[in-house]
Parts: sequence; C-alpha cells; structure tokens
Amino acid sequence: LRAYAVYDESLGYCQGMNFIAGCLLEHLPPNEALGVMVTLLGPNPGSHRLRYIFHSSTYELYASVEKINSLMSIKLPRLYQHMVQENIHPSMYAVRWYRTFFGHSGPKSLLINTINLVLLKGSDIL
Repeated sequence: LRAYAVYDESLGYCQGMNFIAGCLLEHLPPNEALGVMVTLLGPNPGSHRLRYIFHSSTYELYASVEKINSLMSIKLPRLYQHMVQENIHPSMYAVRWYRTFFGHSGPKSLLINTINLVLLKGSDIL
C-alpha cells in the first residue's frame, strides 16, 4: 500500500484498498501484487481505472450505487419498497461494498472472484 501510494501520489492510500492488497498478497509475491493494484487502480492507459471508487465525490461511484438502487427496484421490489419506507438508500452501504470489491461483507472467495472478473471482463462487472 505504501508502494502504491508512492506510485500514484494523486490517489495515495484510501480506506478499503487494504482488502484488495491483502487478497493479492495472499496469492502473489509483493511486486506482482503491486502490478495488479496498478492495473486495477492506476491512472495510466491500459489500467482498469477503478480509482473513481476511492474518490468520495466522483460521479461514477454514485452512478454505480444508483444502479444498485435501480436493479433492486426491478429484481427485488419488496426489499426495495421496504428500504424506501425505512429511508435506507444504497449509498449508506454500497459505497463500502465497491471500495472493498465486495470483500468487506462477503466471504474471501467473493473478493477473489471479483478481482478475477474485473481483470478478465473489465470494470463494468462491478
């Protein structure tokens, strides 16, 4: 995480990166894990440019959260209505999901599979 923060000074270290870095370090040597972090988050062309997840004011992050809201209203209408009645908006929980690639609230295998899918299919998989 320090190496990534030095590499990408404009983003630096952000809360939630530790889930991704920890998962990568369990499966890769440090230099390769850093390379994957750069591929996922880096500002350079060719990366998946998922850095928007770690900027709290970015349009893309909240557009992704709104997608969850929209999908819930279509696929889980009863749950959606209950959440609306209770004044619970996905921004209250989904930002954390995105920032940890769903590793915060799910099994470690979900985090591993999410990273793999992002690397294979691109960031739209999130």
